[in-house]
Amino acid sequence: MPHTPGFPAIPGLYGISVTAELSGFTIATLRLYEQHGLITPARTRGGTRRYSDADLTRLGRIAELIGDGINLVGIGRVLELEAHTASLQQDNQRLTRDNTELRKERNSAMTSIPHAAHDATPDVDRVEQTITIDGDALDNDPITIDNDAVWPAPEGDLIEQSIPAPVDDY
Repeated sequence: MPHTPGFPAIPGLYGISVTAELSGFTIATLRLYEQHGLITPARTRGGTRRYSDADLTRLGRIAELIGDGINLVGIGRVLELEAHTASLQQDNQRLTRDNTELRKERNSAMTSIPHAAHDATPDVDRVEQTITIDGDALDNDPITIDNDAVWPAPEGDLIEQSIPAPVDDY
């Protein structure tokens, strides 16, 4: 059972014998999995293991991975990577929401500014620039950057520029 934000997490409800029965693993196997760090049940003040619904779900995943022929070390790594992936997905969702909100704020701000003040469209589609190295201008052709893209770039588009490095002809 997934944890619902805003509500306290449900503590371990099941003792080791009930968990063994519900999961299909033996008590010794549950202890072995705990030793390998595959599962970490809550403990009472007296040290008794208490397993939660989330622990049972994790044991189900462990059973699937064993069925796929993965050893305990591999299972540990798979579970670690799955947890990391879930964390990254949550971060990505949060960043996507933040980005959407920032775009709305930017668009709102842009509509409140007179058009001429924020019209940053360049008048030319080609920029030429001479680069000076050690006080001397290069003798070869100026570096040219093609700006074929719409300016400012549409949302989600990347502006890519390539500037060739000068070649030494010594």
